[in-house]
Amino acid sequence: MLMTMMLSAPRGPPSVASWRAAWFQLIEDGKLCSISSVDERRVRYGLCFEEGEVREFCTDEQGVSLQLRASHVQVGPYDATLRANRALRPAAAPKLGELPEHDELICSFCTGPLRLAARPMVAQSLVAQTGRCWDVHFNISPMEPLGHFLLVPEIELPENRRPQRLTLADCVDLVHIGRACNGELCINYNSPLAGASQNHLHAHAWAIPTPYSLCAARAEASVALPGGVDAAILAWPASVLRLRGAAAEEVGAAVDALCSLEPVHNVAIVGDDTFVFVRSAEGEVSPSVPDLKIGTIQLLGR
Repeated sequence: MLMTMMLSAPRGPPSVASWRAAWFQLIEDGKLCSISSVDERRVRYGLCFEEGEVREFCTDEQGVSLQLRASHVQVGPYDATLRANRALRPAAAPKLGELPEHDELICSFCTGPLRLAARPMVAQSLVAQTGRCWDVHFNISPMEPLGHFLLVPEIELPENRRPQRLTLADCVDLVHIGRACNGELCINYNSPLAGASQNHLHAHAWAIPTPYSLCAARAEASVALPGGVDAAILAWPASVLRLRGAAAEEVGAAVDALCSLEPVHNVAIVGDDTFVFVRSAEGEVSPSVPDLKIGTIQLLGR
């Protein structure tokens, strides 16, 4: 049995304002930075405040800026963002399938010096409608400079130390959390072989600096699903279904059914809209960006 000591965090409904304030304080304290090697040079990179705005930075050992900036990949009329600070991370395993099955004794979320129980939490997000709770942690290698959080089912409970696979209860919880964030944060999930890099159940919540073009995509076809869920196939360069117009429980059930049918997938929740991307196991890595796993952030557009 693993012994853990959870560091205290406020427990209550999702609060974008308090999560964001904690994020900005982390940047102000200079804690969102890391060190890597680029072309045999040691570099320090991360986020800082510059003239009152959050900026990405990258400097060499002498403090000289390397002028690293986010880049974009064009797919037809669509533009996807590649975050500069993510590009400096050590290369990830190209497929999650190459990693071992989830084992609580070796999972870095469950045990060891980087275990989540030893990290300070932003909050514990209580889903009032279900009574379940999700631990909210900082993601110190963020997709979005204005805020990126990890959402993990309450890890103190042994039943929540499990592989990266959504249950019906998880789907319902995430739809509730996404709706509570009112479109200010994108709640999202990467399955194995669709961008996930950790085989312990987790989702992401990150800031939305500008509306995603996906949210305005045209519906090519639509159908009414059980429970009053409106499902639309969108005109988009990736296979995606938009779900809306019903209670969170009904939308969560539709997400669960789709994920069970298509085990390689991404899920994104922006306000009242839930998007399910159906993926091919061979499509996690694209020849145009071979060092990058294609996950939710690359599928949303700009």
